[in-house]
Amino acid sequence: GSAACDECGVGTYSTDGLACVSCTNGTYAATSGIVSCTACTAGTTSNAGAAACLACPSGKSSEAGAAGCTFCEEGKYARETGSAVCQRCETTVGKAYTSTEGSASCNLCRSDWYMDRHGNCSSCPDGATCELEGTTLRTLEIEPGHYRLDATSARVYECTKAKDDACVGGNGTGSQLCANGYTAPLCSRCDATYYRDMVDGTCKSCYDDHRFITPAIFILVLILMAAVGAGVAFYGPLNEWYDRRKDWVTRVRDQGTLVFITGQIIVNIQDAHRFSGGGGFPKPYDSAVS
Repeated sequence: GSAACDECGVGTYSTDGLACVSCTNGTYAATSGIVSCTACTAGTTSNAGAAACLACPSGKSSEAGAAGCTFCEEGKYARETGSAVCQRCETTVGKAYTSTEGSASCNLCRSDWYMDRHGNCSSCPDGATCELEGTTLRTLEIEPGHYRLDATSARVYECTKAKDDACVGGNGTGSQLCANGYTAPLCSRCDATYYRDMVDGTCKSCYDDHRFITPAIFILVLILMAAVGAGVAFYGPLNEWYDRRKDWVTRVRDQGTLVFITGQIIVNIQDAHRFSGGGGFPKPYDSAVS
């Protein structure tokens, strides 16, 4: 038999001196020959039979004597190792911030916000939606009738030609936001094999059955003008009336043409000003020329 009892080693203990027992998870024995293990402090834990506790990694926390570290819940984070509790993003960082489970930082933005290129949460820009939690600059959802040049820009423009018909919106940039038949910045031009309908301003396919409507209208107008001209030439009383008022008719025609051309110039000036980042004319003139 042995002349003396052996002490229990580190990581173990004995209460009766007969058998050594390993320390359980969350406790430790740093020295030999002890009768009980010590609980790990908050923010640390250990495996069974440990001689020391280890700090919880970032994104986790623990209470004193816990058998293991626990992931931080969604909306909370633990930036440092050895955290006793996880911090709430909304309280410590700001109301716009949240996080995924087990996060070491507030790495997401709440609904109605998006994460910009600097990692900060900013209010959703006009012309875009940020309904989904975790929206970023690249995943901005553009509303119909609006346009974004590229995925690194937070600037959203309003489409001024054909509105929602041209700019369909969605999670894209540039021509990805244009409906079929539209191209160029702000979807402002008709694509190849499409033409601009002068009645409603939309782009129509050159192979569409409706493509003849606008030319037909112009042909009808020309026919009516020819009929009027024939009436003037061959109907005596009307011809005499025209001869007496020829200068007045010519003057009215020229002035009407001038008014029409001036209106076209004004509309094009407003479109160009909006495209370059400016606004339209003051109300009520803005709606009158749109």
